[in-house]
Amino acid sequence: LLSFGSRYYLPKVFKMGEVTGKTIAMETGMQSAALGFLFAHKHFEDEAVAVPSAMAVVCMSWLGAFYSAHCRYRTGFAHLL
Repeated sequence: LLSFGSRYYLPKVFKMGEVTGKTIAMETGMQSAALGFLFAHKHFEDEAVAVPSAMAVVCMSWLGAFYSAHCRYRTGFAHLL
């Protein structure tokens, strides 16, 4: 959750648009959990080390889906037509 939120507001500091902030939040929020899983799985012998990252991947998938649905319904569909 912190990953999504911080990556959304950080581009605003650099005067980037809201669409850019949403894109960066989605990309980095989803990738950080997946990279944690891959690094834990590759660099540690014990498979149990990757369990927290695997759970984070599942959570981030749900959070990402809810976040993108929220952004889409909040701004409406007019920009898609």
